Parts: sequence; structure tokens; C-alpha cells
Amino acid sequence: MVHRVLRKMSVLVRDATPDDVHAIAEIHVASWRNTYKGIVPQVFLDSMDVDERAQRWTRSFDKTTCKLIVAQVDTVIVGWCYFGVCRDTDVDRNTAELWAIYIHPRSINRGIGHALWASATDSLMAQGYIRSVVWVVKENERAIRFYSKNGFVADGNEKTITIDDATLQELRMTALLKA
Repeated sequence: MVHRVLRKMSVLVRDATPDDVHAIAEIHVASWRNTYKGIVPQVFLDSMDVDERAQRWTRSFDKTTCKLIVAQVDTVIVGWCYFGVCRDTDVDRNTAELWAIYIHPRSINRGIGHALWASATDSLMAQGYIRSVVWVVKENERAIRFYSKNGFVADGNEKTITIDDATLQELRMTALLKA
């Protein structure tokens, strides 16, 4: 559990608990609808269901080897970060992966993402990781700026993903972990 004071606001970053899954799902859906509007088919965004996402998180909560943390302002969860073992086979075992980081659209640009990533970095370094990768949709310019500010650089690897009827390009960014 880490308290950080950001722009006159106190943020608590802590491990997620099963009681947090509904808030995590709400942020996931709201963030996707905000970030991917015009990138991912609207029918897909409209079909995203908070209760279904919460059920997924509940089912996988104790089965994952990755770590899930949340950022809380007062009593409200405003963001979350999921990180751990890297899925890519072309990296060494000292490389972790930032699987996802989402901030509620009302809390963007308040330092929440930086607080979450700082806490994730501390955790990853304590586990012996020295670098991390993240995959990001090329059209997600806000995320690319965020990752760049946090030391990530595109490493030349790309992949194609399909979401509903949309074919999107993702680029992989890599960062050395620093305390």
C-alpha cells in the first residue's frame, strides 16, 4: 500500500481485492468507450457489459500469476494496473509486461497513471525484473505519450489484432525499470 500526494489530492495505491472487481470493470468499460471511440467499432463498445467484465475478473482473480493494483482517491477507485510475466517469447526472463493500465475518464491527467506505474515498477523490481514491455494500439496516441513519458520506447515489434470487425496495429514499447 502506497500513499502519494498528487496535485493536492491523496492517492492510495494498493493491491486489488475481490471486492474491487465491479469498480475495476466499470473503469475498464468507461475507459474503452472513451479511448477507442472511432477506433474500435461502436457496436463493440456499446456491447461491453460491466457485470460480464466483473464476472471475468472474479473468475480469474485467484488464478493469475500477474498482479492487479488499484488507485483510490478517498473511497473511490479511479484506476487500475495489471502487470507481471511477459507473454512474449522473444524476451529474456528479466522482462515483465504491463498488461493493462486504465484510468477512469474523469480522472485522466491527474497523475493517477503515474502513481500506478510507479507502484508497479517498485513491485516488478522487487521481483527481479529489469525491464517491461507494453503493447499499445497505434491510434491510442494518449497512451503512447504516457508510456513515452515513463521511459518506454517503441522497439520495432508490431502485431495485428482484430476487435469485432476492426483490424488494428499494436506496437510494442519497452522500458528499463527505474526506482
